Amino acid sequence: MPRILLVEDNEMNRDMLSRRLRRKGFIVSIATDGPQGIDAARTDSPDLILMDLSLPGIDGWQATRQLKADPITQSIPIIALTAHAMAGDRERAFEAGCDDYDMKPIDFARLLAKIEAILGSVNSPGSRSEQPAEEVGSRAQSRIQPGQLRHDLIGPIVRIIGYSELLTEDAPALGRGDQVESLNAIGALAHEIRRTIDGILLNRTEPDQPIDLEALASSVLTPAHVIIHTCESLREDLPELTESDGFIEDLDRIRIDALLLIRMIWQVSSDRNRLPG
Repeated sequence: MPRILLVEDNEMNRDMLSRRLRRKGFIVSIATDGPQGIDAARTDSPDLILMDLSLPGIDGWQATRQLKADPITQSIPIIALTAHAMAGDRERAFEAGCDDYDMKPIDFARLLAKIEAILGSVNSPGSRSEQPAEEVGSRAQSRIQPGQLRHDLIGPIVRIIGYSELLTEDAPALGRGDQVESLNAIGALAHEIRRTIDGILLNRTEPDQPIDLEALASSVLTPAHVIIHTCESLREDLPELTESDGFIEDLDRIRIDALLLIRMIWQVSSDRNRLPG
């Protein structure tokens, strides 16, 4: 089975991405900073590295340069992961030695396609850059404040979707098939929130057009509260479980991210000076 080294300092991102990769049959090892990533690449000889660029201490840029300068590790393909859509970041990633580039919040299907393309040796240099170039270019052209707001909101939504999918996959084997409908509903609500946020923040006709805060709040607050209530109801239906149970832990992660969404919306609504118009 292919071995992937995930170099990521954010605990929740690390947990969800590593678990989803393992579900797809990959062997995943973890490093939480640049030096650990360099050491793990040398000792574990992974087939591919997922490198977060924003790492403490030695960042992903430096770690990648060191790995590509070392004869032991220079042939290991690296996919850069970054939450920043700054102009030139994609080019900098390739200059540092990365073989591909992907944006956070992670679209798992898109990332999986890139991983499989590299590991299957079916991609050409042109095909590697084709999709990221369009994505980064469009993000770089976006207005900074709405783009940053969208990024902040989408992060928790992507995690809610990911954990709801993990729980849905686990439920039948754990004898919790009766929970699947509620878990699917959580995922559907998160997808609905994401579509509405994109419609409000990305589809404005004029650069200086004010953001419709009322529409933004209504698109997030009500479904987020429903997600929280659903998580609490599922918890109440499982009284025999302990706090250390993985099912409960993932429900709590979903609930925490839904609360984070609500907190961010209230903060934005009470500080209109952050937004154009």
